[in-house]
Amino acid sequence: MGVLDRALRYLWSPPVNEGSNTITTGHGLDMFLRAGRNNTLSGVSVTEDNVLRIADVWKVVRVLAEDVSKLPLVLKQRDGRTTERAEKHPAWNVIHTQPNPWQTKLEFWDLIMRHILTRGNGYALINWVRGIPMELLPIHPRRVEVKQRGDFSVEYKVRRTDDQGNMLEPVLVPAHDLLHVPGPSDNGVTGLSLVGLLRETLGGNLAATNHGSTFFGNGAKPNAVYQMEGAR
Repeated sequence: MGVLDRALRYLWSPPVNEGSNTITTGHGLDMFLRAGRNNTLSGVSVTEDNVLRIADVWKVVRVLAEDVSKLPLVLKQRDGRTTERAEKHPAWNVIHTQPNPWQTKLEFWDLIMRHILTRGNGYALINWVRGIPMELLPIHPRRVEVKQRGDFSVEYKVRRTDDQGNMLEPVLVPAHDLLHVPGPSDNGVTGLSLVGLLRETLGGNLAATNHGSTFFGNGAKPNAVYQMEGAR
């Protein structure tokens, strides 16, 4: 059964959570078809999730994310030609101390940096209250669709979930309501996924890791025996 046939078969199934194997939305179909493009010449599927199983990748992502999250982030305001710390500004606490009720500054920026390093983009919803940014709410990059309009403005569509974890239809979020931190980019709008760019190299590494684990899991014994005629 081909990929499209399997996808169409799943489309007729009852709605379930996104984490299951059943596809009920266009987004689910896109993710299902995208999975087939993650395969490499080594035969191993490389994604932004399983690539962290590579020790060197995990160490690089962890060190960079943790180090960047420790850097001082100070809000400043301009007064004529001079700038000064804006410690009395309503947004000071959000930027400098605690972006939201359940994360510290370190936890928030560590997460955003992990998303940037593995997926190319970091996103957070800005919760405005009477014109004051009160919270930064992190959003997983797979939930965000970015599009540049003909007038060069950028629009964002964000997929939400209900209390049971079911995916809802995407909602349009204005650019001023979303903090978007892209990584290295080739279009100036969205960052490039380093995992996608290095998929073949990472696939070879994962294949070698899987092969080694399987080999030693078999007691370091080969799975075949060679025999030659006339040999005793």
